[in-house]
Amino acid sequence: MNYSEQVERAERYFARIGKTAAGTGDLHAGNWFADDLVTFFMHCYHIKDWLKNDSSYSKHTNGAIEQHINDTLALSLSADICNGTKHMRLKDEPRSGAEPTLGPRHVSLAHEDGGDSTVSVSMTIDHDGLTYDALEVARDALNAWRKFI
Repeated sequence: MNYSEQVERAERYFARIGKTAAGTGDLHAGNWFADDLVTFFMHCYHIKDWLKNDSSYSKHTNGAIEQHINDTLALSLSADICNGTKHMRLKDEPRSGAEPTLGPRHVSLAHEDGGDSTVSVSMTIDHDGLTYDALEVARDALNAWRKFI
């Protein structure tokens, strides 16, 4: 086992939320999107633990890994969403500087002439007076890890 397994797991969840955001024929997609999004942020944030515990990884120190999270908004939002969801609320000071909240799901239903329906779902993250598209934050977080590793 090595850290790449956790990176790949996060990538699979990102692909899953990306597919749902783009539109799917699954009329229940809206019910699963928020769960998949939170699960993505959990797996993405915990890449740090896999890097720190993988004896074959030596590019960055544990302190540098933690600092990378603190210096990267998408990763610090991932950390806060992960820990806030795990404990129902953040117990410690937010790594992102303010406690983020997931906004409501926005579900769009398109019905095509052939009888097929497409459901697309999106969510936002409210943070420190700003609103971010949750899929973009997820993409930025994963890209931040890819560049760092």
